[in-house]
Amino acid sequence: MTAPQPRNPDRPAPSSTKREVRAGPGDAGASDRPTPLPKAPRERDRGRRGVILLLVLVLLAGLALILRGPLG
Repeated sequence: MTAPQPRNPDRPAPSSTKREVRAGPGDAGASDRPTPLPKAPRERDRGRRGVILLLVLVLLAGLALILRGPLG
């Protein structure tokens, strides 16, 4: 393994240079600054209810397994 080269102080840091960046595999349509999609409050409530329902079902399944005892 080679040792890292010291940075040349005459050159700007790589993050501050402007250069063309092409998308790689799986990056199609990606942007540098993604913006969240607008969501209506009704959609957020529906998603929240779905998460709560899933949590309740998982807890009930876990409780049923505990009360049933060892499998077999």
